[in-house]
Amino acid sequence: MTAKQTMARATLSLLITGAAQLASAQVSVVYSTYVPQGAIANRQYEAYLAELEQRSGGHVKVKEKFFAQALLKATESLRGVGQRLADVGFYCTGNHPAQLPLSSMAEIPYTTDRGDAVSSAMAELYETYPALRREFNANNVEALAWDVSSPTVIGVKKVVSSAKELAGLKIRGYGEVGNIVRKGGGMVPVNMGIGEVLTSLQTGVLDGYSGVPMWLPHASKWLPETKTIVSPGIGTYYTCGLVMNLDVYRGLPDNVKAIIAEMRRAHPAKAAKMVMEADNAAVADAQKLGIKFYEFTAEEALAWKKGANFENVVDEWAKTHSANTREDPKKFLAAFLAAVKKYEPSALYRQNLPK
Repeated sequence: MTAKQTMARATLSLLITGAAQLASAQVSVVYSTYVPQGAIANRQYEAYLAELEQRSGGHVKVKEKFFAQALLKATESLRGVGQRLADVGFYCTGNHPAQLPLSSMAEIPYTTDRGDAVSSAMAELYETYPALRREFNANNVEALAWDVSSPTVIGVKKVVSSAKELAGLKIRGYGEVGNIVRKGGGMVPVNMGIGEVLTSLQTGVLDGYSGVPMWLPHASKWLPETKTIVSPGIGTYYTCGLVMNLDVYRGLPDNVKAIIAEMRRAHPAKAAKMVMEADNAAVADAQKLGIKFYEFTAEEALAWKKGANFENVVDEWAKTHSANTREDPKKFLAAFLAAVKKYEPSALYRQNLPK
């Protein structure tokens, strides 16, 4: 064999080896969400994954998508991704409080009405507060991004013009918001998944819903069953987001991991615009349906907060979540609140409901 032939074979071998290494770095993922395909909680993450595919040069590519609990239910989402029933999935902390005790502290209401400040705070702490990342990794997942959580609204099947008219109504509850509407407002919260709400409204099992952002009743087709949408002044109340199976994440090249870290930090600003567009579309359709809007007065909002004995909520939450972590929930909460305060001045999100 001549020297020229030897060099040609060596070059070919290197090309084959390089191609094999590139192929091993590529991963086709299954994506799961329990919200409807048209919901902003899905659309923002389909956009995220499309951007990740483009920026990673195809190293991460979605091969299959499941919507509206077709693969994993809300209460199964975190565990399902950890077990790789899906490679990437949408989750909400309120469905997994025992698994995500620190994240649960970030769901305390009456903190802010700027959801992108919440998303930015969580993204920063994921990199600077090691215990938060450990919490996700302990569930065999890597956090990719957090929602821009818009303030909760309450929707009911009757026309109301004051907070007191809500007392006694049976509504879908979620997390601490359920306790606030019960203790503060005399409503009757029913623990129920999103997928069951529409039928429950239609059959009279529920008189309304709480613990939802403005865009969700629109995406979930609840508006035709709604007469009044109420803004109770509770603020943001959830931390939902996108996670990837940790084994899949660890198998990615370092440059792709760096892209994911950059996208995690950039997501809040992009998502804020999408969430506001979705909120505005929901408001427009609600107005077409003749739905009324009612905003609590400052006195009504304060009365609910006092009625729920909210001053003791932090202590109760910290005590509850301390049972599921060796970390100090109050210490994390202090770091979270400081980060939220830092990001609030530059936050883009605004909730604009008709007066």
